[in-house]
Formats: sequence, structure tokens, C-alpha cells
Amino acid sequence: MASQTIECGAACTVTVQLAPAPPTTDNVADIGLVFGLLLGAAIVVYCGRQFLKFFEATPHD
Repeated sequence: MASQTIECGAACTVTVQLAPAPPTTDNVADIGLVFGLLLGAAIVVYCGRQFLKFFEATPHD
């Protein structure tokens, strides 16, 4: 949490405190969806590469 104090005179002091907003269910759901899509894409790419290696004519060590 950030805090800043402003003195505007002998009888006046203003203190502003900033805190991050709590996560909402929409934001958490969006992050979960993006993570799931990226994980799914990575799995598809990995499986696709393994499938294409099955048809290679030259063996690799």
C-alpha cells in the first residue's frame, strides 16, 4: 500500500493511501480462461509435432 502525506499549512494535513483493488470474479475467470487456452494450444502444438515426427523418413538420434 502506498501512502503520501501533503502538508498544506499549519492546520491542514492530507494523507492519501492507495491500495490495489481486490480481484473480482470476472478478472479471475478471465485469467483462468487465458491460462487454459494457452495450455491447450501448447498441448496441441506438442502433440502435432510428435505426430509429424512419426512420418519422418530419416531417423534422428
